[in-house]
Amino acid sequence: MKTQMNVSPKMIGNLLDDVFGNDGLLMSRGFRSFAKNPPVNISKSKEGYVLQLLTPGINKELVHIDVVNNVLKISYEHKEAIAEDVQVVKNEFLVGSFERSFSLDSKMDVEGISARYDNGILSIDIPLKQEEQPKEIRINIG
Repeated sequence: MKTQMNVSPKMIGNLLDDVFGNDGLLMSRGFRSFAKNPPVNISKSKEGYVLQLLTPGINKELVHIDVVNNVLKISYEHKEAIAEDVQVVKNEFLVGSFERSFSLDSKMDVEGISARYDNGILSIDIPLKQEEQPKEIRINIG
């Protein structure tokens, strides 16, 4: 038994809007979540870790990096100020906020964490604590 389904142009339009956005540009849910949850690269060396977040077009003054209870929290919030007498006709910039959190190991030197922003990449250096070298104490025999 065959079932026939009537598909209206509106249904097709809604489906295309879900995939491409209502302006025909690729603005899928995956792309929108990219802006809310920027991808990260993490690398490790003998000196420590480097986190790199892909964050093009952000204002670095609005980024907050905090460590609380051995959790590194990176957050950003941007609110676009638009005058009351201005009507936005089209806005394709993905502006808003994000928050990423990373658990830190007790071997990481939280006091030595540093960050820089260059060409759309937020880099956070997390050094490892220096291992204490055992002290050698010579004891003279009396």
